Amino acid sequence: MTSRELDRDVTAADEAMRQAVDALRHYHEAPSSAPLEELERLKADAEAKFTSASLCQQRVLSGFTKRLH
Repeated sequence: MTSRELDRDVTAADEAMRQAVDALRHYHEAPSSAPLEELERLKADAEAKFTSASLCQQRVLSGFTKRLH
């Protein structure tokens, strides 16, 4: 993995985490009067984005550690 590839992948992982945090913020900022289905959709969206961000970070770190060996 070149430094350019690492930079690209880290940037993508950062963007994925930012999107996950934004989705969680939308869930927490939803009014308590919102329909249950909407709250469940917001929660599921945040969970899915955190899972995706975590997998992206693992992939980046895995490639980085292989480069160190």
